[in-house]
Amino acid sequence: MIDIKVERRRKEFVITITGHAQYAEPGKDIVCSAISALFENLIQSIEELTGACIYHDQTEGWHQIYGNHAEDDAILLVESFRLGCMSIASAYPDHVKCAYMKKG
Repeated sequence: MIDIKVERRRKEFVITITGHAQYAEPGKDIVCSAISALFENLIQSIEELTGACIYHDQTEGWHQIYGNHAEDDAILLVESFRLGCMSIASAYPDHVKCAYMKKG
């Protein structure tokens, strides 16, 4: 199962993704591909469209992105990512879990 955690506090955010969907064999897993595409698009969109300073790291089965002092446009992109992940989690509840924590 893919576990997605989106944490927001005012103008800071942390997104952590762990696990594998195990919907299909590697290379043919549409659920994993969908989440990966949303995550890669989020990174590129924040960097190119907002100019916000973010940090991201990835290894096999673990991805994380962190931003502080993010402006409203970067936060809007994070919220869009969250909605996309929640939609996929709703369609594939045995393969994706998405948690959202907003503080302040």
